[in-house]
Amino acid sequence: MRTILLAVILTLSAFAGSAHCQNQAATAGTLVGKWRLVEYYNDIGDGKGHLSWQKTDDKSAEMLEFKNDGTFLYTTPAPQAKGPGGKYSLEQDKHAKKSMISFTSTIPSASGGTNTWKSVILVLKPTKLELSGPGIEGSGRRYSRSP
Repeated sequence: MRTILLAVILTLSAFAGSAHCQNQAATAGTLVGKWRLVEYYNDIGDGKGHLSWQKTDDKSAEMLEFKNDGTFLYTTPAPQAKGPGGKYSLEQDKHAKKSMISFTSTIPSASGGTNTWKSVILVLKPTKLELSGPGIEGSGRRYSRSP
């Protein structure tokens, strides 16, 4: 009897684990592509920043591209047309029921170390992506899928 019960528990655990992986793969599939920044807000912590959503100029909007191989490219408007690139990975926080994205830039930090940051994925739909800022200050970015 104990053997049968153990077998059932292991089978259900394997099924639940594979369902979680399929859900995470679907999220990664939805994320892949080019995204244009359409709105942003940020505050440096003193209440004097942009505390409401600000629209971007479509011509000068930054672009964020996620590739299938786990790399990203962040392109800023001219005169500095290329921004950082690097690797990204998705994480699921089961307790908080949220998805996070971790970025590791190929550009070293000012101290010579690795530039890494995390953002919470607030919205991820086929045409809309919203990320929280990486710091404790209020900030966010809204993107629209770009062709």
